[in-house]
Amino acid sequence: MHLSIFSLTRTRRAGDGLLQRSRRGVPMFFNYMMMSMVALSALAAGVAAPEFEAVSYDGRKITLSTLQQHGPVLL
Repeated sequence: MHLSIFSLTRTRRAGDGLLQRSRRGVPMFFNYMMMSMVALSALAAGVAAPEFEAVSYDGRKITLSTLQQHGPVLL
């Protein structure tokens, strides 16, 4: 018997909530995957060490904490 994860409405075991459908009909493992991707992209794009220093193309030193005062920084 072939079961697709997307066609399951109840789990085979009580406690295996990853295969259950949420109220909107989207499998819950998709919600966990989406939350993980959002969290990782937030970490990669906006959370960096405040004392991080970079050197610009013309030789000036730039401190990330100074740049972050003007808004989000993408390195």
